[in-house]
Amino acid sequence: MCEPVSTSTMLYASLAMSAAQAGMSYMQQSQQASDQQDYQNRQAAAQEQYRQENARRANSAYIEEAAGVQQQMVEKEVASSQETQDLQAERIREVGKLAANSEAAGVSMELLTADFYRQEAGYRDRSSLQMELDGQQAQQTIKGFRAKAEDRGNSVQPYIPEPVSQPSLIGAGLQFAGGAVSAYGKYGTKKKK
Repeated sequence: MCEPVSTSTMLYASLAMSAAQAGMSYMQQSQQASDQQDYQNRQAAAQEQYRQENARRANSAYIEEAAGVQQQMVEKEVASSQETQDLQAERIREVGKLAANSEAAGVSMELLTADFYRQEAGYRDRSSLQMELDGQQAQQTIKGFRAKAEDRGNSVQPYIPEPVSQPSLIGAGLQFAGGAVSAYGKYGTKKKK
């Protein structure tokens, strides 16, 4: 038959079990903290990648919108230049007709020519002012596109990880000490009979 186990053997076995439990608990908590930290790092990396992609797309949209407005301005300038050239050609034709017409001579020819130049100058001034106003409006529109792109780029906030609580060796020590006190209370105070 087996001999009975002494109380001191039970005490030491209980202390060993308590130490093993405290160690395992500490290792498990360490692994959980490490896993949580890894997860948060992956979340932060994914969020940062998304932020960068969002900012890139916002910037691309801004460039395309600004290019569209600038293209419209170029088209307006070309159209205005063409209209001015057409007006000049008309003035030259009319002056040529007047010169060819023998009835329009002297002072009346000079007055009609001066009127053509005046009308052309007025048109040029109005056209120039309109192009200046359109240019200012285009710049304001482009500034609005830039602000919209910046807002869109800033709309995605970075991921800020929560602090990960690391296991404490003091906690593991206290867990072991609690087990040791319990074991001593159970086996250490018993007297051999």
